[in-house]
Amino acid sequence: MSDVASGAPAAGAGRTPERAAWPQRLLGALACLASLACLVAGNRLTPDPAGYGTHRQLGMPTCGWLAATGRPCPTCGMTTAFAHACRGDLAASLRAQPMGLAGALALAGAFWVAGGIAVLGHRTGPICGKLLSPRVLWIAAGAWLASWGWVMGTWPSGG
Repeated sequence: MSDVASGAPAAGAGRTPERAAWPQRLLGALACLASLACLVAGNRLTPDPAGYGTHRQLGMPTCGWLAATGRPCPTCGMTTAFAHACRGDLAASLRAQPMGLAGALALAGAFWVAGGIAVLGHRTGPICGKLLSPRVLWIAAGAWLASWGWVMGTWPSGG
Protein backbone atom coordinates (compact mmCIF):
# COMPACT_ATOMS: atom_id res chain seq x y z
CA MET A 1 0.00 0.00 0.00
CA SER A 2 1.15 3.50 -0.61
CA ASP A 3 0.03 7.05 -0.14
CA VAL A 4 -1.38 7.95 -3.54
CA ALA A 5 -0.33 11.63 -3.35
CA SER A 6 3.32 11.11 -2.37
CA GLY A 7 3.99 7.52 -3.39
CA ALA A 8 5.33 6.87 0.14
CA PRO A 9 4.35 3.66 1.96
CA ALA A 10 1.21 3.99 4.07
CA ALA A 11 1.70 4.47 7.81
CA GLY A 12 2.45 1.13 9.45
CA ALA A 13 2.81 -0.77 6.18
CA GLY A 14 5.70 -3.19 6.18
CA ARG A 15 6.69 -2.43 9.77
CA THR A 16 7.26 -5.12 12.33
CA PRO A 17 5.28 -4.42 15.49
CA GLU A 18 7.31 -3.54 18.55
CA ARG A 19 7.87 -6.31 21.05
CA ALA A 20 7.77 -5.99 24.81
CA ALA A 21 11.09 -5.09 26.45
CA TRP A 22 12.75 -7.57 28.80
CA PRO A 23 11.29 -6.05 32.03
CA GLN A 24 7.77 -6.53 30.67
CA ARG A 25 8.66 -10.01 29.49
CA LEU A 26 10.00 -10.85 32.94
CA LEU A 27 6.79 -9.59 34.55
CA GLY A 28 4.82 -11.61 32.02
CA ALA A 29 6.81 -14.72 32.91
CA LEU A 30 6.23 -14.18 36.63
CA ALA A 31 2.50 -13.60 36.10
CA CYS A 32 2.32 -16.66 33.86
CA LEU A 33 4.03 -18.86 36.46
CA ALA A 34 1.88 -17.49 39.30
CA SER A 35 -1.28 -18.12 37.28
CA LEU A 36 -0.13 -21.63 36.44
CA ALA A 37 0.66 -22.36 40.11
CA CYS A 38 -2.86 -21.31 41.14
CA LEU A 39 -4.47 -23.34 38.37
CA VAL A 40 -2.44 -26.44 39.24
CA ALA A 41 -3.26 -26.02 42.94
CA GLY A 42 -6.95 -25.70 42.07
CA ASN A 43 -6.74 -28.86 39.99
CA ARG A 44 -5.17 -30.78 42.87
CA LEU A 45 -7.98 -29.89 45.28
CA THR A 46 -10.93 -32.24 45.62
CA PRO A 47 -14.11 -30.14 45.39
CA ASP A 48 -16.21 -30.61 48.51
CA PRO A 49 -19.52 -32.27 47.60
CA ALA A 50 -21.38 -29.77 49.84
CA GLY A 51 -20.43 -26.98 47.39
CA TYR A 52 -18.32 -25.14 49.97
CA GLY A 53 -15.52 -25.98 52.41
CA THR A 54 -12.84 -26.95 49.88
CA HIS A 55 -10.64 -24.14 51.25
CA ARG A 56 -9.99 -26.27 54.36
CA GLN A 57 -7.74 -28.48 52.22
CA LEU A 58 -5.42 -25.46 52.01
CA GLY A 59 -5.11 -25.33 55.79
CA MET A 60 -7.62 -22.52 56.23
CA PRO A 61 -10.13 -22.58 59.09
CA THR A 62 -13.87 -23.04 58.78
CA CYS A 63 -15.62 -19.87 57.62
CA GLY A 64 -16.29 -17.69 60.68
CA TRP A 65 -19.27 -16.00 59.01
CA LEU A 66 -20.85 -19.38 58.26
CA ALA A 67 -20.15 -20.64 61.78
CA ALA A 68 -21.70 -17.51 63.34
CA THR A 69 -24.75 -17.08 61.10
CA GLY A 70 -25.39 -20.44 59.46
CA ARG A 71 -25.58 -18.56 56.16
CA PRO A 72 -22.94 -18.31 53.41
CA CYS A 73 -20.46 -15.45 53.29
CA PRO A 74 -19.81 -13.53 50.03
CA THR A 75 -16.97 -15.92 49.17
CA CYS A 76 -18.61 -19.21 50.19
CA GLY A 77 -18.07 -21.76 47.47
CA MET A 78 -15.31 -19.82 45.66
CA THR A 79 -12.56 -22.39 46.25
CA THR A 80 -14.93 -25.25 45.46
CA ALA A 81 -16.02 -23.55 42.23
CA PHE A 82 -12.38 -22.82 41.35
CA ALA A 83 -11.44 -26.48 41.92
CA HIS A 84 -14.35 -27.67 39.75
CA ALA A 85 -13.36 -25.23 36.97
CA CYS A 86 -9.70 -26.31 37.10
CA ARG A 87 -10.89 -29.89 36.63
CA GLY A 88 -13.00 -28.86 33.64
CA ASP A 89 -16.42 -29.27 35.31
CA LEU A 90 -17.77 -25.82 34.46
CA ALA A 91 -21.40 -26.68 35.27
CA ALA A 92 -20.53 -27.78 38.83
CA SER A 93 -18.34 -24.70 39.16
CA LEU A 94 -21.22 -22.44 38.16
CA ARG A 95 -23.58 -24.16 40.61
CA ALA A 96 -21.13 -23.79 43.50
CA GLN A 97 -20.28 -20.08 43.04
CA PRO A 98 -20.56 -18.20 39.72
CA MET A 99 -17.74 -15.78 40.62
CA GLY A 100 -15.46 -18.72 41.40
CA LEU A 101 -15.99 -19.88 37.82
CA ALA A 102 -15.40 -16.34 36.53
CA GLY A 103 -12.22 -16.09 38.59
CA ALA A 104 -10.89 -19.39 37.27
CA LEU A 105 -11.63 -18.42 33.67
CA ALA A 106 -10.02 -15.00 34.19
CA LEU A 107 -6.93 -16.63 35.67
CA ALA A 108 -6.73 -19.07 32.76
CA GLY A 109 -6.93 -16.10 30.39
CA ALA A 110 -4.24 -14.29 32.39
CA PHE A 111 -2.01 -17.35 32.03
CA TRP A 112 -2.24 -17.23 28.23
CA VAL A 113 -1.89 -13.45 27.96
CA ALA A 114 1.09 -13.37 30.34
CA GLY A 115 2.66 -16.28 28.48
CA GLY A 116 2.28 -14.41 25.20
CA ILE A 117 4.00 -11.39 26.72
CA ALA A 118 6.83 -13.50 28.17
CA VAL A 119 7.49 -15.80 25.22
CA LEU A 120 6.46 -13.81 22.16
CA GLY A 121 6.82 -10.27 23.45
CA HIS A 122 3.18 -9.40 22.87
CA ARG A 123 2.30 -5.91 24.01
CA THR A 124 -1.13 -6.79 25.36
CA GLY A 125 -0.37 -5.72 28.93
CA PRO A 126 -1.50 -2.10 28.52
CA ILE A 127 -4.67 -3.25 26.79
CA CYS A 128 -5.46 -5.66 29.62
CA GLY A 129 -4.67 -2.95 32.14
CA LYS A 130 -7.68 -1.06 30.84
CA LEU A 131 -9.82 -3.83 32.30
CA LEU A 132 -9.12 -2.29 35.69
CA SER A 133 -11.19 0.78 34.90
CA PRO A 134 -13.67 1.90 37.57
CA ARG A 135 -16.61 0.93 35.35
CA VAL A 136 -15.36 -2.64 34.89
CA LEU A 137 -14.58 -2.94 38.60
CA TRP A 138 -18.10 -1.72 39.52
CA ILE A 139 -19.58 -4.27 37.12
CA ALA A 140 -17.45 -7.00 38.71
CA ALA A 141 -18.58 -5.90 42.19
CA GLY A 142 -22.21 -6.07 41.06
CA ALA A 143 -21.64 -9.51 39.57
CA TRP A 144 -20.07 -10.63 42.84
CA LEU A 145 -23.11 -9.43 44.80
CA ALA A 146 -25.41 -11.21 42.34
CA SER A 147 -23.27 -14.31 42.72
CA TRP A 148 -23.61 -14.11 46.51
CA GLY A 149 -27.36 -13.81 46.01
CA TRP A 150 -27.23 -16.97 43.90
CA VAL A 151 -25.39 -18.83 46.64
CA MET A 152 -27.82 -17.53 49.31
CA GLY A 153 -30.78 -18.58 47.15
CA THR A 154 -29.46 -22.09 46.53
CA TRP A 155 -28.18 -22.65 50.09
CA PRO A 156 -29.76 -25.63 51.86
CA SER A 157 -32.45 -24.30 54.22
CA GLY A 158 -31.04 -26.31 57.13
CA GLY A 159 -27.48 -25.06 56.44
